[in-house]
Amino acid sequence: MLLSRLGLSPNAGAAEATLRQESSDSRFWASAETGYATIKSSNGAQVSALAAGIGANFAVLDRLAVGLGVRQSFSPQSSFSAYYTAFDVKATYALTGAPLVLSRESVTMDSESVLEGKTANEGGFRLQLGLAQYYLNSSSGAVPFSGIGAQAHYEFPSESKLNYLIGIKYDQVGNGKLTLSPIQLLGGIVLWL
Repeated sequence: MLLSRLGLSPNAGAAEATLRQESSDSRFWASAETGYATIKSSNGAQVSALAAGIGANFAVLDRLAVGLGVRQSFSPQSSFSAYYTAFDVKATYALTGAPLVLSRESVTMDSESVLEGKTANEGGFRLQLGLAQYYLNSSSGAVPFSGIGAQAHYEFPSESKLNYLIGIKYDQVGNGKLTLSPIQLLGGIVLWL
């Protein structure tokens, strides 16, 4: 591991000090996204809006994570009133690049950290599939729509706990009377916790 890569032994200098190697994995990360959304309905209506959302994710395997998210779209033409609020339950798969687990290693000498390292965060393409619950705001109250969604995005490589991403999200939701097809171009950040 880290000590052997440096040519050191855990027992080196044992008479003077105690060297100890520890490793940990970050499996939890938070995300924030913003972008431009277009909402098309089955009756031909179309609305464009600004959209923003946050999410929390947990890697259950190296390349597979589960998460929750909440999003909202706003109309800049009508005093930034909300068009909809959406809740997501999603699964994320790492198609390329780094796994969804950020590994860290450290070396301590007499309980004091002397060397820290982490696996380089290579970024890569990610695919998300999930369930979506929308609440469309109307003059008579919130109208629920349920369905499925998909997101494809690219996370840029980083040497820190912070990654930047760009991507596209598409949902297909309905309520038995009307079908909505929101599509969003997005950018955002991923923060490993």
